[in-house]
Amino acid sequence: MGSLTNLRTLVISKCQNLESLPSCNMTKMETLDISDCPKLDLMGSGEGIRGLRFFGIENSSLKALPHWLQESGNTLQGLRLENTFLQLPDRFQNFTMLRKLKIIDCPDLVTFPEGMHCLTALRELDISSDPLAERCRREEGEDWYKIAHVPKIILYGRII
Repeated sequence: MGSLTNLRTLVISKCQNLESLPSCNMTKMETLDISDCPKLDLMGSGEGIRGLRFFGIENSSLKALPHWLQESGNTLQGLRLENTFLQLPDRFQNFTMLRKLKIIDCPDLVTFPEGMHCLTALRELDISSDPLAERCRREEGEDWYKIAHVPKIILYGRII
């Protein structure tokens, strides 16, 4: 894969034995979508991936967003987290271009970081995950003040 420097989209699914992503210069990659890769260690691999516009992770034991994802802080527009066990980092507000965030069945994600209100480009927030959805209820949820600026908020498939 080291020679695929012009690769724009990479979808990896059901790779039961995949342990790491290649260390190569993938500055042209725009989309990285990973699902059902239980052995994949994203914290120790993926260096050289920067400039992503979309990152999705599904059915993962990931505890935190990979550190190299910060390299896409000013380009990432979409983030999908599904069936993972992670928390969002305090530096999450560095994703200044993030327009769409989708969170599905992430039981350990119980609150948004304080800088969430700084994501002024965020246009759609889709949450189907307890207890986070409960904290995002309009005007009464504990995290409402962090997300009230988002024009379209969807909780369990219903626009609020």
